[in-house]
Amino acid sequence: MKKLKTQLSRFKRRVLKGIFKGYDLVMDSDKYIRYTHYTNGFHNPNYHFKKDQIAFVHIPKTGGTTLNRMLEESDDSRFVNLGIHKPVSLACKVKNYQYFTVIRNPVDRVWSQYQMVLRSDKEYPYKKFADRGLDVFLKKCWAVRNMTCRYLTGEIETEPNDETLKNAMQNLSSFYAILSFQSFSEEISEFLKEHKVPFTAIPNERESSYAQPSETEIELIKKYNKLDMTLFEKWSNKDLITATV
Repeated sequence: MKKLKTQLSRFKRRVLKGIFKGYDLVMDSDKYIRYTHYTNGFHNPNYHFKKDQIAFVHIPKTGGTTLNRMLEESDDSRFVNLGIHKPVSLACKVKNYQYFTVIRNPVDRVWSQYQMVLRSDKEYPYKKFADRGLDVFLKKCWAVRNMTCRYLTGEIETEPNDETLKNAMQNLSSFYAILSFQSFSEEISEFLKEHKVPFTAIPNERESSYAQPSETEIELIKKYNKLDMTLFEKWSNKDLITATV
């Protein structure tokens, strides 16, 4: 019976893969990529953890790979969501649970993700869109449109709006810890020391060099990330909305 269930599960995945890939081919969409992420547990806002644990909200391209590895090597059970991109949990409200994250300027974050995808092989998610230019990439890849607001609220699928921004600011103001990508090494060092996690140095697991965006490219990124830009500016100016409890 177990073998039959496994075979049926594999058959179902093959059928869905074919359906999604066919749909994407006709509609120039990303259904298969989203399905793959879902089956692998990525971007899933439906999870639980204990109140004495600390969940890492790993927004892509914010140095999280480095921090993940260091916390995983410490084998510290306090920290969860390591080694995977997951947003705030819809089941564990921020006001009642502990979360921490790294915040990065949205323009830099999106440009870094765009450059990473451009350098990747042809099978990499969203590569076919990145190869057609930044504008197409921004239109077709949901993860470079107000991703920070999505991750801070757990509202992944729907396009963010002003209410999402308000909720994101309220949630962020109640986070256990917020680290700045701009002073990455210093802030992570302090965080690890505070939590008695041993380390010798702060490496950058995916450090790379690439050309900086033009003014036109910067404005294009800002156009698709207005909510994230507002959130970043509010946080930088210590002007987040006080969370209601």
